[in-house]
Amino acid sequence: NYKDWRSNGKLRYGGRTYHPFMGFKEEKRLRITINGSPVAIVDYPASLPNVLYRLVTGRFLETEDPYEVKGVHRKTVKFLMNMMINNGSVRAAARAANNNIVKQKSEVQKCFEADHRKFRSLSKIMALIAERNAPIAECFFRGKIHGQRYAWHEQNLVFEVARLLARMDVPALTVHDEFIVPVDMVEAVHEVRYTTAFTDLW
Repeated sequence: NYKDWRSNGKLRYGGRTYHPFMGFKEEKRLRITINGSPVAIVDYPASLPNVLYRLVTGRFLETEDPYEVKGVHRKTVKFLMNMMINNGSVRAAARAANNNIVKQKSEVQKCFEADHRKFRSLSKIMALIAERNAPIAECFFRGKIHGQRYAWHEQNLVFEVARLLARMDVPALTVHDEFIVPVDMVEAVHEVRYTTAFTDLW
């Protein structure tokens, strides 16, 4: 899907598009078969931050976890980083977090509320997140257009990996940042997911 984000008639930046199976819960996705074979799910840990690290620094974090911030629950960090990537200021990100937390799963809400009480300020937590992820801090608080562009880069990488897997005769379904592949082809995903680079944008 392409959108005219800058209202200039140029459909330059895309967004995500959805297949019906993308709405399945994980347990239902695991009941999919490919060519009669049961499947396994392989995903990118911390997918979007990793793509940002790749864009800014030229490398993935791989074994590091950008959501690991001392003293803050990982679920809180993941939720707030999404707000930081998709809003134009600390205040807007905090407002969006407070408005959207009710839509999250209960364990995310519990972690968020506990951390909010502990630090008494979402801006303090976001400052810790930005400090932990200093190499990509330039990607935070740039607004919705940039957030959507980063998500588009994420999907381009996922599609490029899926295309490479297809060339290796490994059929793969993609759901956001994960690959659904036959169970006996999981190693192929591990081999290429951190070595694949895209040179063109879909």
